[in-house]
Amino acid sequence: MTHNPYAPPASAVKNPALVATLHRPAVVTVAVCLLVIAFLVSGLGTPLRFVLAHGLTNGQLIIFVMSFPFGVALAVWIARAVWKGRNWARVILTLLLCLKLAAGYWVWPLMHRVMLVDNLIYLVTFVLLGISVALQYTSAARAWFLGGRTLGYRRRDRLTATSGLGE
Repeated sequence: MTHNPYAPPASAVKNPALVATLHRPAVVTVAVCLLVIAFLVSGLGTPLRFVLAHGLTNGQLIIFVMSFPFGVALAVWIARAVWKGRNWARVILTLLLCLKLAAGYWVWPLMHRVMLVDNLIYLVTFVLLGISVALQYTSAARAWFLGGRTLGYRRRDRLTATSGLGE
């Protein structure tokens, strides 16, 4: 009974330790760090501006306490997806940057009427998010996010083709 029909499939690679892996480029690491900093500035700046402006009322405090965990969970989810190389997360961040730019177009004339803290929070998060998204579209990051699909083959095929172990 040497052949087990229920055994999991075996790998065709003779020495799996020698298979090359695609490493995360440094620009992606920097982009994720900037993204986390932008999320922290935005997340911590929101209650700060309410407190500095006129203090939190009970209704605002309840809304903030209920919505803050949702925002943190969304930020962590997107940052982890970018860290793992998910292309959809990069596209979502690009859309968020475009929405922030569009909102800034309509809100900017009103920005002089609000506190300086609001302006700084908006500008700092916009710049950090913009740099993060721009770094994710560099050639090294783009190749890592797409995993070789732009060249017409999958990441696994490229690994076996360049390592010479897939024969």
